[in-house]
Amino acid sequence: FHVVARGQVRVLRQGMDGRKQVLHVFGVGEMCGEVPVFQGGTFPASAVAMRKTQTLFLPKRAFTDFSSRHPEVLMAMLASLSMRLRQFVNLIDDLSLKEVSARLAKYLLDLGIHQKRTVVELDTTKSILAARLGTAPETLSRMLGRMQVRGALTVDGKQISLRDRDLLTDLAAGMKL
Repeated sequence: FHVVARGQVRVLRQGMDGRKQVLHVFGVGEMCGEVPVFQGGTFPASAVAMRKTQTLFLPKRAFTDFSSRHPEVLMAMLASLSMRLRQFVNLIDDLSLKEVSARLAKYLLDLGIHQKRTVVELDTTKSILAARLGTAPETLSRMLGRMQVRGALTVDGKQISLRDRDLLTDLAAGMKL
């Protein structure tokens, strides 16, 4: 598997019709590609560097030898994989049960919490964000426009000011836009 040392890696699945679903974006210190280490076979998704990226590759044999002497590493990986499983369950819920506006509002609120700011900066392009949210870039742009008209936020390039958190919270919970 790989550990991201510098840059960002986007993991995605692509459908037969060409549509892409971003499953996760990994940053510095995060690991990706662990499935073959534990289950064998190949990785079930594609990984793409989003910018100049360096990873540390850990071969299966070297990792299993090391982890047999340091089982705490396996426990940390298990915790990380469990957290990712929880994120995937949430992603499935979002994609199958929520409108685009709800998914976008939730993403922006989470980004505000993560960045500890009310003016957040998108960490990806809008087309990648659209793929991450399971929608088309044009739909994402329309939703941002509608949220801006409603006073929930203002958009200035990659910076989005979260103006009305209560409204965003209501939208994330399923209120129609």
